[in-house]
Amino acid sequence: MAQSISFLLSSEAADLRAVRSNSKFVIHAEVFAGYDRDSDRIIEIDADDLDHAHNLAHHWVENFNAVSAAIRRKDANGKLHDPSFILN
Repeated sequence: MAQSISFLLSSEAADLRAVRSNSKFVIHAEVFAGYDRDSDRIIEIDADDLDHAHNLAHHWVENFNAVSAAIRRKDANGKLHDPSFILN
């Protein structure tokens, strides 16, 4: 389900993320939102390690037509670091 980037970077999302998965990285793939630029359009995908994250990010951009994909390292508490890699 697509979300806004502001929600995905919130403490509420961090709490949900900490419970959902013990992954070390997440990918935020920006999907095409059509003409509605205000709609939610970021999909969050869990990745086990950096190689897995790179493979998923490339796959979303190349095969699922994501506009861009950002890889972020995730702490155990669900909080995210700044993007370590952005693909577009």
